Amino acid sequence: MGRQSTTYVCIVLHHSDIRPRGYEMAKQFIDGWKESKLDFRLIILDNQSTINYDFLSDVEHDFIRVDDQIKSGGCTGAWNTLCRYSVDRGAEKIMGFADDIIPNKSLNILADSTVDDNTIYAPLTDGMINHWNFQKSIAAKPGYRLTVSSLNGFWLSFTRKFWMDKNIDGNLFLMSKSPYIDMWAGQELMMNTWNRKYNTVGQVIGDSWIHHTKLRSWKEARKQH
Repeated sequence: MGRQSTTYVCIVLHHSDIRPRGYEMAKQFIDGWKESKLDFRLIILDNQSTINYDFLSDVEHDFIRVDDQIKSGGCTGAWNTLCRYSVDRGAEKIMGFADDIIPNKSLNILADSTVDDNTIYAPLTDGMINHWNFQKSIAAKPGYRLTVSSLNGFWLSFTRKFWMDKNIDGNLFLMSKSPYIDMWAGQELMMNTWNRKYNTVGQVIGDSWIHHTKLRSWKEARKQH
C-alpha cells in the first residue's frame, strides 16, 4: 500500500494570514484520506505554512517543505515540483493538486479511467464556478462521460507519459504560455496550449465525485504579492 502504488496523489498545503483556513482544509483532507483508505502514494508539499500540521503523522506520505514560496514560483511552482518529484520516483499516474477537497473511494474510478496519454481527466464536484458548470454536481453521475477542451484545475489526473511528452525543462505548467497563468492561479489554462499543439482534450468522469470547498485563496495572495 501507499509507497508501493504507482498512482501518486499530490496536494499543496498553505496556512498563513493570507489563508487562515489552510489548517482546517488540510485536516479535512487527511480525515477523508484515512476514511477512504485509498491505496495511492500521497505526496504533500507544504508551501511556506506558518504552522505545523500535527496530524500528518497519522498517514503514510512523502513530505516536501518550501520555505520561500515566492522564490519557488508560488502555487504554479509547487504543482511543477510535485509532478517532477512524482515522475522521478516512478509515478505512472499523477492526480491532485488542491487541498480543499475531501477524498473518497471514487478517486479509484478516476485513477482507473486515466489511461490515455493525451487526455486530462477530472471528477465532478459540488464546488465549481460557472465557467465549468459541466463539472458541477451534488453527487456522482454513474456512466456519465464528457469530453471537453477545458477543465477546472482544482483536481486533475494524467499519465506519466502525458508529463513526459509535454513538460519543458521539467515544468508542465508554464507561466510564459498565457497572461492569465501566474504563480497563484490559471494553471489549467495550459490546456489551451496543449489543445493547439497536441489536440489534447479533457474528460469528465461522472462516476468520480469529490466535495470541494473552493476557498480561492489565491486571490488574496495575488493582491498581496
